[in-house]
Amino acid sequence: MDRMKKLAGMLLICGLLSGCNAPKPGMIQEEALKALQEHPEIIKEQVLKTIRENPDVVMNILKERNIEVLQIVEKGSRDQAEKKRDERLKFDLANPKKPNIDMTRPFIGEPNAPITIVEYSDFQCFYCGKAASTVQELVKKYPQKIRVFFKHMPFHEMSKIEALYFEAIARQSVEKAWKFHDIAFDRREDVLKEKEAALQEMANHLGVDAARLKSDLESKELANIISEDLKEGRSFGFDATPSFLINGVSVIGAVPIEEFERVIRLVEEKK
Repeated sequence: MDRMKKLAGMLLICGLLSGCNAPKPGMIQEEALKALQEHPEIIKEQVLKTIRENPDVVMNILKERNIEVLQIVEKGSRDQAEKKRDERLKFDLANPKKPNIDMTRPFIGEPNAPITIVEYSDFQCFYCGKAASTVQELVKKYPQKIRVFFKHMPFHEMSKIEALYFEAIARQSVEKAWKFHDIAFDRREDVLKEKEAALQEMANHLGVDAARLKSDLESKELANIISEDLKEGRSFGFDATPSFLINGVSVIGAVPIEEFERVIRLVEEKK
């Protein structure tokens, strides 16, 4: 049996790692295969043992076939991410999350739209800017079907200040708040360099009442709104931005518009 295990291990290492030509069918190969069939535990046990006993051989094979190994790792990572996404989607369709929907908060789209997207975002997140454009494209494509609420998950100090500006400007004009939203994402690097001076410049450009803006920026109510947004996002298990809820079904990351549409179709089919 020990001889069969060793033969099986070497055959597996050769086949799995090196891609070398396996021995032609014969007694040795037949014995190894028979051992594997009768004792499947051999696979894990002997492969690990063979690797431990022949580390240099294994490393040389990996170096020689580094591109193939990298491709395998990347595919495994993609497959794992896709599996997690599908599992999350299945769970959320059966158990939709319930975010707080406040019609006094800034939103775009039809007020009574059947599809509600809640966006958890960070103004200093590059991918949030990409996703924001995708979501706006969705609203333009389906103006009677979708409404989007913008919530904050600021992980950067300047993002917190930008979130306050967005909410403060919205108190004067929701339209101007969404314009600020677009400009802030477009000028993300400027804000990082120039800090609040860049935000003041944007507000002036939009014709915002400076005195009222200053007062609202200091409002504890707005600070609490942002704090509650962050708390809500984390309660749903979101630890990165952008994250979305589509009628309570989560979508993570700056995914293409086709993925949003796919989830929307699944939500509609469930009704």
